[in-house]
Amino acid sequence: MNDNGTRVSGRVRYLHQIGALLWPGHQVTIGRERSGRPVREYLLVPHAREPRLMLPAPRRAAAAAVMGFNKGRSRKAATLSRALWAGLRSGAAGPLLRDRLRVYGDGSGIEDHLGEVLGRDVLMGLHVGPDRANRKPVAQLLTPRGVTVGYAKIGFNPLTRELVRAERTALEILAERPLRTLRVPRVAYAGRWNDLEILVLEPLPVWDRQVPADPARLHAVMREVAEAGGVERHRLAGSPYWKGLRERAGGLDGPQADGIRTALDRLAAVHGDREVPFGAWHGDWTAWNMAVLPDTMLVWDWERFTQGVPVGYDAVHFHMWDALTEGGVEPRKAAADAVAAAPRLLAPFGLDAETGTVVALLYLAELGTRYLIDRQDEAGAALGRLDTWLLPVLTERTA
Repeated sequence: MNDNGTRVSGRVRYLHQIGALLWPGHQVTIGRERSGRPVREYLLVPHAREPRLMLPAPRRAAAAAVMGFNKGRSRKAATLSRALWAGLRSGAAGPLLRDRLRVYGDGSGIEDHLGEVLGRDVLMGLHVGPDRANRKPVAQLLTPRGVTVGYAKIGFNPLTRELVRAERTALEILAERPLRTLRVPRVAYAGRWNDLEILVLEPLPVWDRQVPADPARLHAVMREVAEAGGVERHRLAGSPYWKGLRERAGGLDGPQADGIRTALDRLAAVHGDREVPFGAWHGDWTAWNMAVLPDTMLVWDWERFTQGVPVGYDAVHFHMWDALTEGGVEPRKAAADAVAAAPRLLAPFGLDAETGTVVALLYLAELGTRYLIDRQDEAGAALGRLDTWLLPVLTERTA
């Protein structure tokens, strides 16, 4: 609640929180009223009550920022983005977008620091996402004329700082691998500023002509990632991965953690001696983290990249999240359908039908453990309550 007794949305609270971090020592206001001459000004879209985009005030930069967001998210989002882009470019949207985030005061802010390390003046655009434990500022960096010069990921608490450092490490590892079917971002800058962990990535050419994502091609690219550091085969219950997963799940409290541990016990009892291939995975491969070009695939957001996991995790993850976001499938059904589809999905990775199903169930246990460690439920994440969707599927399929 604010001083007037009006409920304040999670997105507004988040903007106030990061505003104090991105512009330390400044006054940050959200709304329509001005209190002097601001040193920075951003448009809030669609409005200040529930902002989803924070765009630089210059219209060319604002229009460019709009097209940089919603890449691959959904057909509806793409249509809305094109309409907003046209309105900003023409100036017609200006009178309609009256809500602002304004920054007042002296001293350096985040744009000044990023401009200094990049050697050029930059403006910033932000997507304001829903409540999640791992939510952090991911800023599109633009020139005043609307040219994208990079993306800055900014970690501001223990979890997000760790994720920013993890992505830097992942990209450094991948930069040393001779990738043939995909391109990943290059690191332009990494460092700390005012206790913020900052990673600036060079932009990938997402503006180039894109083509539909053919499933066979997508799985071939995922297979290259899985095999990039080599593939090892282990008995499941004797593998380093199994030991690590059991340790992570074992350190958690509560009935949801108990459910995951019970499912793992059942998997070990039936499939502990099964030989499973282990490689790498992106960790969050979705339609909004990729763009398919005629000659390559652009893939970003590598903060969850992990080596030594069962081969095929990325394919199961992509299938489930595509059903959730693009297909509008109810979460529990999306999880169940992903397990049911695993024999077909993972056949291109060289897995037989039964091993494919085991890998899909391990994936659910992995994702559930991640959500509990990150405390997604406490953060208000939409799928934070595992007992409403993921756990019932995992329990039923391991019974």
